[in-house]
Amino acid sequence: MLLDIDQYKEILKNKYKEAASPRSESRYLHSLSVGKKAVEIAKTFNFDVDLEKLEIAGILHDYAKFETMDKFTQIVQEYGLDKNILNENFKILHALLGPYIIQKELRITDIEILNAIRNHATGSLDMDIYSEIIYIADVSEDLRVGEGFDKVKELSKIDFRMAILEKIEFSLAKNNTELNRKLFQKYQEDKWKY
Repeated sequence: MLLDIDQYKEILKNKYKEAASPRSESRYLHSLSVGKKAVEIAKTFNFDVDLEKLEIAGILHDYAKFETMDKFTQIVQEYGLDKNILNENFKILHALLGPYIIQKELRITDIEILNAIRNHATGSLDMDIYSEIIYIADVSEDLRVGEGFDKVKELSKIDFRMAILEKIEFSLAKNNTELNRKLFQKYQEDKWKY
């Protein structure tokens, strides 16, 4: 059973305080803003989603942002995951392993929330609408500034598919990975289903 949104905000605030990072405050505000932006996007395009679940996914998407490699290693061992996941860029481990930490610490088992958190940084060829919204909200929330962010922000208000493509192009420019190339092809070729 899920807690209410304010409880998750408080839990996240306390977790970030414990991390004692100079970026804790800005990351906390970013997380709240992602939750808010996700709800805005869903309403703008009249998506049939549970807005509370969507906001929770946005608020918690960076829950594991300040975890250590030791913690990630422990999670991989505890859940019997492929150890090669630890070879991924450290910057995305919070997304890939965050759902396991959230399951363990917060007892959230909702697959749409967990997948949205898992997919927010890299995307996935199997994204559902929750994952797609959080994928976009992460870069289009109001506190993000910069050329790549601004274009996704504008598109997130008028053309959801193009917003996804823009984020993928933005990611491709930084990381020309096979996944990013496949994502671009998928969202470029797919008939839009929304």
